[in-house]
Amino acid sequence: MSSPYAANGAAAGAVGQRILVVGGGAAGLVTLRNLLDVKTPSGQPAFDVTLVERRDDVGGVWYWSDETYQLERSLSPDRTQSVWPLKDQSGRPHWPSPAYLNLKGNVLPEYLQFAGHPFPPPSHGDTFPTLKETHDYLRSFAKPLESHIRLGIEVLRVEELLQGGWEVEWKDWNRSADRQADRASSSSAPLQQTSGPSQETTVQRFDRVVVACGWYDTPLYPKAEGMAEARRAGFVHHAKHYRDSATYRGKKVVVVGNNNSSNEAAAHLAVHNTREQPVYKSAKRPPVVKCPCLPDERIRDVGVIARYELVPQETGSPRLRVHIEDGTVIEDVDYVLLGTGYGHSFPFVRVLTDEARTAQRQQTQKLTPPELQGVRVPNLFRHILFAKSADLSLAFVGVVVSFFPFNMADLSSRWLSLVWSGRIRSAVPASVEERLKDEQDRLEYIWTDKERHLAARNGGRPAATLDRSDPMNAFGFHTLGGSLKEGGPSELVYGAQLRREIVEADPSMADWYDDWGEERERKQYEMYDIKRRWLLDNEERIKSDPFDLLGRNSAYRHLADEMVAQQSGAEQVVDDRTTAAAPPAPVAPMPSMRKVAV
Repeated sequence: MSSPYAANGAAAGAVGQRILVVGGGAAGLVTLRNLLDVKTPSGQPAFDVTLVERRDDVGGVWYWSDETYQLERSLSPDRTQSVWPLKDQSGRPHWPSPAYLNLKGNVLPEYLQFAGHPFPPPSHGDTFPTLKETHDYLRSFAKPLESHIRLGIEVLRVEELLQGGWEVEWKDWNRSADRQADRASSSSAPLQQTSGPSQETTVQRFDRVVVACGWYDTPLYPKAEGMAEARRAGFVHHAKHYRDSATYRGKKVVVVGNNNSSNEAAAHLAVHNTREQPVYKSAKRPPVVKCPCLPDERIRDVGVIARYELVPQETGSPRLRVHIEDGTVIEDVDYVLLGTGYGHSFPFVRVLTDEARTAQRQQTQKLTPPELQGVRVPNLFRHILFAKSADLSLAFVGVVVSFFPFNMADLSSRWLSLVWSGRIRSAVPASVEERLKDEQDRLEYIWTDKERHLAARNGGRPAATLDRSDPMNAFGFHTLGGSLKEGGPSELVYGAQLRREIVEADPSMADWYDDWGEERERKQYEMYDIKRRWLLDNEERIKSDPFDLLGRNSAYRHLADEMVAQQSGAEQVVDDRTTAAAPPAPVAPMPSMRKVAV
């Protein structure tokens, strides 16, 4: 199905501009497609678009590399925390996906697809697609675009130029022709591997840049007394580095968080625990409807962690004592596994300082400095356009935290392509000040909402003044929660606004993009109920084989002894067929090497 937008022309001044898309995940790929859809009157692409991806295949978080997984297993999570990227013995970098082994999605296929490219039904009549099925979908989507994609390219610097445009420096991590040939001969060969010596940097100039990557680069660590010391001692792991439960067998673990990653990690670890020796799950509130999970007597819910305490021992390393806000104390904790989310940090993006813009000199600064603590990307209009750039030549696709990330990235990048081609004009204010008002209104909403909640916790009396200079008090800036009924900045209201402006610019797109209204909201909540029912239907399997290692599609059956609840007797049930249990194949060791640097 071809895009109806393909026949629409670009503004004369935009034709021929060089655009760089950084990131080959879902957001980057659909951005590439939507920018290439902008045509000249002769039907040729109006923009010269290149997408670069640092890994050796497209797919982003959905690209699971067995080679990288084996590297991580050989090191163990103790040695991979905060190490980014990992390096193998040859010095080649690996940026692991934050996905875990045999991950199955929480989103129905219709919300994991781009306009004009339907998602195939999951195999075996299943409800939710697997990690591999989603990656296969993205690779098939990228296939027609491969001449514009360069893999193995790590962007080191994107710097705004006073005269306009952006200077981009990157490193080419590709190896010799022989190694490329080896990869090309495999069944999972990347779409296109660029040639050139490794570790050389290249500097190029682009007229416009889209940043469509990096969400999972910046794990967030909650503020709590003793957290820094516990991290340094090796007790704290983040879900970013969680791949399987093998490291945590026989350990006392506290899982922190109440969204999908923490709920599922706790279910994985429960296999190794009992009601008497449970997995502890620390959360601020009960499970939310959008993240359903199964009740399990092997998982004990506790409140918020107030303090981490290192307890010295007469001999050996200190032990960890965890203090809960209600006074509960958990002794001798081996690990705290955080499912506390990610931040927005793009250290490679540098923009002109305000002083440089006034004085007309080349001086830049990081757009997301460390003091922002990854809470938000500043100075964005509609969470997409960098407002201070006179020609609006820097954009971000994917910073909005959405329950429909594929659909949202498609809609956002289509809107962006219409803005950059001159088709959408009136929706974007002409002055920097007016564009920045969009950000200020969002901040005011968040601060006021937090002050209201603080007052409610204080019995309705005004609480202490909220420190608006603290970046953490703007936490959730790009998370557009809420419902249509509540109004305000929910993702449905936001998506509906983008769609309305797209359709006003090109009415033919009314059928191309679904309406972001009551019907979508109804289906959204129905999807959560479908997931809850799916969990109940698969409860027995999930509680004994949470990674589905004995399932139809598993290539990791040899790991079952490490991660499947042991059954009595010599037989195991596999796919409704009873088969003799085969001895596991050898696996890479999982050494415990706390405090050893990579």
